[in-house]
Amino acid sequence: MAEKSALRRRICPSVPFTLHVEDADGSSFDQSFRLAYDLNSMAAFDEITGKNLFRDLGTILDDPSIANVSALLWAALLLNNPEYAGRAGLEVVRANLSLTQLKPALEACCEAFVSQLPKETADALRKQRAEGATEQSPLAQTPAS
Repeated sequence: MAEKSALRRRICPSVPFTLHVEDADGSSFDQSFRLAYDLNSMAAFDEITGKNLFRDLGTILDDPSIANVSALLWAALLLNNPEYAGRAGLEVVRANLSLTQLKPALEACCEAFVSQLPKETADALRKQRAEGATEQSPLAQTPAS
């Protein structure tokens, strides 16, 4: 009988996200991912951006930037896709993420973050986010919206 490890990983809820990639020759494909956050991926975001997800999350969501959204997506990929680790992985994400996908990526990252919270807290944040969606933000109207 195989011995169980004394250290086991916590199961983190994940949400689906499909990245639509277009090659230079005009061909395209979709890559499906499961986005999730744990403390390792949150720390990776902090280290790459210099921003603290706990302290700065409201600002990051209310006034998103390309750097922050792409780093949020990259961090959310790490748990289920370790091949994206490091700055090289972030550069791959940024090379394949398009302007039209920034808003859906941000929404998927928000859902991945919120999904690990207690139900009452998650529901309250979803409601607050939905009510704030009427405010104008840099990603409110992307070209594909």
